[in-house]
Amino acid sequence: MCYTYTVKNKLSHTCQGQSVIEYILLVVAVVTFMIVFLSPTGGFKKTLDSSFTNAFVRHLNNVNKEIQF
Repeated sequence: MCYTYTVKNKLSHTCQGQSVIEYILLVVAVVTFMIVFLSPTGGFKKTLDSSFTNAFVRHLNNVNKEIQF
């Protein structure tokens, strides 16, 4: 909850508690995102691994086509 008060005819706001909670929630969201997507079973690693695997298989197929007996 923010409070508004005047000091020498200037409005001031105090939202320090709310700001701290918002920053904590932001940090928790970022850490959760990193844990979910960067973990060994996460979506990012699976996508990256399949991408490398597909590229390696395509390369082996190209090399295989170039070899002539």
